[in-house]
Amino acid sequence: MRFPICVIDRTSVLAPNNLSIVWELTKHCNFGCSYCDVPRADAQDSDVLSTLEFIKRLRPHYDHVEVLLFGGEPTLFHDLQVVVTALRLMSVDIRIHTNFSASLRTYELLSDAGVQIQTTWHSTADPKKFIAKVDALGDPSLGSFVMYYPKKQGDNNTNCLWVYDELLQRDYDVELHEIHTSKPEFRLDYADKVEVLSRQQNLEKYVTVWYSDNSESYYHPEQMTSWGFNNFEGWTCSAGKAHVNIDCQGKVYPCSTYMDFNLPMGHVSSLSVDDLKARRCKVKHCLCELYLTKTLEGAICQSPN
Repeated sequence: MRFPICVIDRTSVLAPNNLSIVWELTKHCNFGCSYCDVPRADAQDSDVLSTLEFIKRLRPHYDHVEVLLFGGEPTLFHDLQVVVTALRLMSVDIRIHTNFSASLRTYELLSDAGVQIQTTWHSTADPKKFIAKVDALGDPSLGSFVMYYPKKQGDNNTNCLWVYDELLQRDYDVELHEIHTSKPEFRLDYADKVEVLSRQQNLEKYVTVWYSDNSESYYHPEQMTSWGFNNFEGWTCSAGKAHVNIDCQGKVYPCSTYMDFNLPMGHVSSLSVDDLKARRCKVKHCLCELYLTKTLEGAICQSPN
């Protein structure tokens, strides 16, 4: 009987001494998306110095460190340039996850500083202005997540699919993305998920699953969550060792799923590199960290190729 034994992020397999950090710079956002679960009433900004010191302590222990600046909307963070400059001095690769609403000059400065810009398109944004700004920026490394709305929400996907196709035609790295929300009215039904999956490009760049018979298959995370293959409770996961999330309060989590359940592993002021280690997953529904390498208890993962 064939069964899965490993879920693989190929980049971590090829370069096992890498660290990926998602840093929530701020909870402030200038969009008012009706599906958003992030609380805005107590919006706050990150403690820059403590978090930078934490990253500085970790940096010598890894061959490669990447920091994704997240939010809220991170371009609203008052010390963004300080953060970018400090991270560059540590030889850290930087990405920023943005709704692309800041001025063109802001993104030009970020791009010139070597920051990879990762945009998201939401129905609150004008699709033609969004594409015009992409063209004006002209950054070939730009990546985009285009938010796909359930058909029961109306004709939002007319613009969504137009933006997606326009970005594809320009050869940008673009992904049609389901909205991750607790609100059922914004969750995709089966027909919606089929539409999303039918348009995805190059499944090889997403998740690789190795099986007990030494075979492998490629999947998009939406497929795995749709089929219920996202319960890794008890599996050993590289979350906490190869990946951490840091929230505005300086709490450190193995992954965003632990962050959703408020299960921190410590604080930036006290955690050391020795505290970062692979751990057995405690949650039954892995939401966003399907990309992180996971191993079934007792299995030995060796590439079939």
